[in-house]
Order: sequence, then C-alpha cells, then structure tokens
Amino acid sequence: MVFHFTTKDEHHSLHPNIKTYMQVFVKHRFLALEKLKTAVASDDIEGIRDFCHKQIGVAASYKCYRLEEITKYIQKHARKTELEPIKEILPVFEEYLKQLQADL
Repeated sequence: MVFHFTTKDEHHSLHPNIKTYMQVFVKHRFLALEKLKTAVASDDIEGIRDFCHKQIGVAASYKCYRLEEITKYIQKHARKTELEPIKEILPVFEEYLKQLQADL
C-alpha cells in the first residue's frame, strides 16, 4: 500500500492559547489510535466509523490537515467495509502522529 499525503499541517499558525494545548491534543490522538487498532482487530466497523467521525471533527480545528486526510481515507474504506486498506495504513498513521509530536 502506498499512501502519500497531499496536504500540510498548519498547526504552527494556531492562536497561542490553542497552541499550548497541542501536546494534549496529540496525546489524545495516540489514545484514539489505540482504540482504532482495537476496533480494526475485532472487525468493529461501527467503532472505526465512530473514530473517524471524532477525528475529522477536531483535525481541522487544530489545523492538522494531514490527520483529516488520513482519517477520511480510513472513513472511505470503513464505509465500504474494506478492512485491509485500513490495516495497512495504521503504521502510516502512527508514524504521522510521532512526527506531529516531534514537531511541537
């Protein structure tokens, strides 16, 4: 599987009051990723869809457009109940979060 981001995050341009919350934001994304992994492992399509709904809701708010992009990719495959593409992108997602955390 080859997945390439087409967007860039702009979290550095957030208002300073919001920017201070980014560490907590990213920590919560790691926790959410663990829930996603559990949902994928148990073929829980509703759990995957719920994950996507929550992530898309906050990604743009924090100008994490890559989070939004990767979540929409997962959502597209969850709607089709295609678990293999979702399983394949999990390491890409985790690496993205690690890079985001290191960038803060």
